[in-house]
Amino acid sequence: MLADIFKSIPPGVLEVIMDCCHSGTITRNSPIVIGKMIPDFMPAKAKFIKPPLDIQCRIDPDMDYPVKRIKKGKSTMNHVLWAACKDYQSAYDDAFTPAFCKHVRDTNGKVARRTLLSRIRATLRYNNIDQYPEIECERDAKFKEVFS
Repeated sequence: MLADIFKSIPPGVLEVIMDCCHSGTITRNSPIVIGKMIPDFMPAKAKFIKPPLDIQCRIDPDMDYPVKRIKKGKSTMNHVLWAACKDYQSAYDDAFTPAFCKHVRDTNGKVARRTLLSRIRATLRYNNIDQYPEIECERDAKFKEVFS
């Protein structure tokens, strides 16, 4: 598994960019995330009625809500994962990578990872692309420049 390979790499050296379906947890040891396993019979894209605006504002994915950690202790993640979508989503062709490259070029690479992620998400939303890119890394790394 990728997580086993990455253990031998010094922290802060590796940024992994995965533009593929189900890439949200691709560098973890377990291929199954508890509570997110999707049955084979479930359609790739669920259909739903958009919630009323007041509820939609409460579930805006760009807002950083406080999260209680289940597991205490030091994280062992020594890399940064850029995932085109969540672990249960499909990734559209020619969506994530062009958006990623565009915003890195526009900023000459002088952009915090967190800001870059927000810009990529906004670009995909603007183009009506139904996938939600993620970044997995140590909390402090989200505030550092990409590729630093």
